[in-house]
Amino acid sequence: MQATNKDKEQVKLAHVHKYLRVMLGGKRLIKDDTGNSRLLNQAGYPVMKCILPGCRHFISLELCIGRECVCWRCEGTMIMSNESIKKVHPTHKNCLQFT
Repeated sequence: MQATNKDKEQVKLAHVHKYLRVMLGGKRLIKDDTGNSRLLNQAGYPVMKCILPGCRHFISLELCIGRECVCWRCEGTMIMSNESIKKVHPTHKNCLQFT
């Protein structure tokens, strides 16, 4: 029995995310009265982005706590905590002690 395209897509989407903290927003293009445009930097807001190939998953920091993800240091699975969302590259609590 061959797998259909739908089955292949479900397998592709079923993975544990490897998060990277990034800033969304923060840049806005404004035009003045003379027609000149310039880029205005603003603060933006932090989110977690999955960096695995083919994954377009983004999640806010508050909703990320308690979710399973991949540790950047040991490549094992871990649960996101308040300490791990403060890092750009989330790691285990035990891995944090050795950095």
